[in-house]
This record gives sequence, structure tokens and C-alpha cells, in this order.
Amino acid sequence: MTVTAKIVEAISYPFSMILGCGLYFFLVWSEVHPIISAGISGSVILGLVMLHEMWFPYRSEWKPTLADIRSDLPFIFTVKIMLPILLFFAVSSTIRDLVSVDIWPHDLPIAVQVIIMILAFEFLTYWYHFAAHKLVFIWRFHAVHHSPRQLYSLRAVRFHPFDELIKYIVDVLPFAVLAVAPEVVYGHFIVVAITGFFQHSNCRVKLGPLNYVVNGPELHRWHHSEYIEESNRNYGNVLIIWDVIFKTRFLPQGRDVSSIGLINRNYPMDYLRQIVTPFIRDLDKRPLHED
Repeated sequence: MTVTAKIVEAISYPFSMILGCGLYFFLVWSEVHPIISAGISGSVILGLVMLHEMWFPYRSEWKPTLADIRSDLPFIFTVKIMLPILLFFAVSSTIRDLVSVDIWPHDLPIAVQVIIMILAFEFLTYWYHFAAHKLVFIWRFHAVHHSPRQLYSLRAVRFHPFDELIKYIVDVLPFAVLAVAPEVVYGHFIVVAITGFFQHSNCRVKLGPLNYVVNGPELHRWHHSEYIEESNRNYGNVLIIWDVIFKTRFLPQGRDVSSIGLINRNYPMDYLRQIVTPFIRDLDKRPLHED
């Protein structure tokens, strides 16, 4: 491996996080709307992650085809753009009119509020993610996210809308009740998005000691393992601290994850069919033609 490759795999994630957050806060400071600021920052970092995947891939066989990309694009628009905007501005504004708890530290700098939101959010999302793997009803929807058999950056957006809706109610709506400012919410979104792009990327990354703090790609790939005893681990969203505390962190030394995806290797992958797959019992475990 070249010196350049070693440097890139060590600094790519922290550099992207600093750049993405810095760009977001600069745009917000320049009075660009938080949604637009987040969109620009997220797009820039996604482009960098894709370049990393092209130049220093983790696995050559995980390179996406045009069919893969086409199947992921509808999830970007419906699940990661329209759904959050509609929920936050429609539902959350109604909730704030009915229930308002004035305990959020609004006077602190936006960056500090983002850090507070990340820390609080992680506890909530850990337990939702844990439940999504343990409760059959939620798992049927969450299985859509685990259906791909290779990872690359756009796999971060592949979620069933109902899975995202429940997740929003559990771990985002509380911040709407607290009337957290949009600048803070979308600052948090950028941190989650950058981490998500890397978690699901085909980038060769080595985070070293950061693997005890951040749920990066080295950890998250095991969460997508075909084998349940490996995939029912590493539930953290951005951080891995709750997995450390509750002993669900998993990063075996000396070996890489083998097969990823679901037991049913013929699980439908196109957008429209994946919208209905949760309503077919045990489809994650068996093909449609089996009894």
C-alpha cells in the first residue's frame, strides 16, 4: 500500500467531518437557509466519499452498477429529503403549539447545541435501533436497510419510509417539542449524514482508537453481516459509546466481514417492491416461492 493510501484511509473521515461541518456553519453564518446549507455541505462530502471509493476501495466487488444507483436514488428523494422536511416543519410545528418544554439551552453557541443534541440523540437512537432488530414488526421494515449485498455510500439512504417515521417519532420528535432551532437540527443532520456516508461506503478506512468513540465503517460493516450473531451489534448512530457501555460493540481482530445482507439472497431490491416487502411474512429469511 502506498503512503498516500495510508494517509487517506487514516484522515478521510475526520477531514470530511471537519470540512462538512465547517462548510455548514459558514453557510449558516452567511445567512443561507439551514436546509440549503445542509444540502450543499452534504453533497460536497458525498462527492468526496465517492471519489475515495473510486480511488481506494475497500472491496472491488462492491463497486456499484448503474442499476444499483438507480435503485437507491428514489430513497434519497422520498426518505432522506421529503420525509424529514415534511415531518419537521408540519408535524413538529403542530406539536410545539400543543406541547412546549422550555429546557433547551438556546443561548449556547449553535455548535455546542449540536454536540448536546448528538449526545442526547445517541441514547434514544441506540435503543430504537436495538428494538428494530429484536421486535419482529419493526424488523420487517428495518430489513429493507439490511437487504443490500454490497455497501457503498448511497446505501446510507436505503430505509423504508415507515422505519424512518418510527425512528423520527422516537428520537427526533422530542427535539421538536423542545423547539430546538433548525440551525441546530440540520447541523446535527450533517454530522449524521457524513457518518452515514462513511459507514456504508466502500472506502478503505482505518480509524484506530476512534473506533472506541465513533461507529465508523470498520464497525458498521459488521452490523450488516448476513450472520445474526454479528449483525445484532454496533447499534450506535454516530457514536459507539452506548455499544461499549451495553457490551454490544463488535470488532473482531484479524478478519473482515464476509457476506452481508439478509438470509434470503433473493430479497427484492427495487424501490417499489421494497415498499411492500415488510408486509410479506419472513421474506427476509425465505424466497417468495417457498411455502
